[in-house]
Amino acid sequence: MSDPKPSPVIQPLHDRVSKLRFKGYFDWEKLYKSMINWAKEQEYEFYERQYKHKWRGKWAELEIGWRLEREVNEFAKNVIYVFFHMWDYKEVDMVVEGKKKKMVYARMFIDFTGELQLDWQKRWDGSKMKRRWRDFYINYVIRHEIADVWWDKLWYHTNEFQQVCKKALGSEAMSDVYDDMW
Repeated sequence: MSDPKPSPVIQPLHDRVSKLRFKGYFDWEKLYKSMINWAKEQEYEFYERQYKHKWRGKWAELEIGWRLEREVNEFAKNVIYVFFHMWDYKEVDMVVEGKKKKMVYARMFIDFTGELQLDWQKRWDGSKMKRRWRDFYINYVIRHEIADVWWDKLWYHTNEFQQVCKKALGSEAMSDVYDDMW
């Protein structure tokens, strides 16, 4: 009898790294570009996995899901999930610094989640013996590197990504963590 294939070894980052709530006017284009630029600078691959747009009379409701991926090495991969949920979304023309600009009014919730995927290429998934060796490698050989380096770096990147978002929204609350750590 063959062994059922287990799901890949995935370790989520402390449930949710952070949540951000915002209500007011903001420049959607500036927010989008600043977040994409950060992802490119940090060498993350960007995927837009979800986009829902529903009209509710004069307002709209949007749900947008992003996935950012970056290889740590051949065995591990960082994944950052960003989920936007916007209500009362409406585009308006405003005068900002003497120039007419298209802005957005919305109530918005942004959820940032990090995930460390181990054996993401499933090289050690072919047989029961390979999976045992993989588990031994994770639990005994590189356990400290996972906990002390890879997790830490992923947490700081996810937090820094959230700070980029706050800055683009014009938030005054910024993180006091060592964002330049990694």
